[in-house]
Amino acid sequence: MTDLDLSNRARHTVLVTRPHGQHEPLITALQQAGWPCEHLPLMSIEAIEDNPLIKSTIMDLDQFQHVICVSANAARLATDWIDQYWPQMPFGLHWYAVGEASARPFNALDIFPQVPHQALTEGLLALDGLQTITGDKVLILRGEGGRETLAESLTARGAEVQYLELYRRLLCPISPTDLQQLIEQHTVHYVVLTSGELVQHFINSCSAHTKSFAANALKNLHFIVPSERVATLARSQGVQHVSVSQGAHHDAIIECLHRIK
Repeated sequence: MTDLDLSNRARHTVLVTRPHGQHEPLITALQQAGWPCEHLPLMSIEAIEDNPLIKSTIMDLDQFQHVICVSANAARLATDWIDQYWPQMPFGLHWYAVGEASARPFNALDIFPQVPHQALTEGLLALDGLQTITGDKVLILRGEGGRETLAESLTARGAEVQYLELYRRLLCPISPTDLQQLIEQHTVHYVVLTSGELVQHFINSCSAHTKSFAANALKNLHFIVPSERVATLARSQGVQHVSVSQGAHHDAIIECLHRIK
């Protein structure tokens, strides 16, 4: 098998790296927009079910003034918990979500979170309702780990911030040989990577093959990432073609692809 060489080939296929069970909507949207796709999950999502803190925090929702959901996975799991213990939502609770996908699961409970125009942490921090929050209690729904920017910024504004971590991310092992075969056989050119962790995992998987394959992958593949922060990480690892979609929503990714085609 030869090392990766895409320099003189038709390159339009988009590689979607979302977890199993969460990739179909994006692939459908991309295909409807005229983009052929392949799927290679780089991560799986595992719900946390053995932590009694989750139940106690959900039951104490009325102790908070603001609830912020920073991922669609957190939204899906949080609504399952809330539905069990809150047949009617407490009065005066303000809800926020980083994007439409993170807001949508709450609608089934007649909760309609505020969503920023920019589907990023920075967009959340710009919302009017999170400006004057001195003394308020804020609950952030998320997975284990992740960025601290949101909590640190809200704390600096005088809020008391608490996390509720509802799931853990598990990186999927990727065979370098299978990765090369997938890229070459399907003339993959664009790779959608929605976090810095996924960017690093993808690059590490390429580097586990030959030096030539890794070098050519970083030279020829075009990374689609959700923010300048993730783009900076990719470039620091040697990726030569990086575009920012300003969020992980389908429309943002498709708009980005059409812009750089």
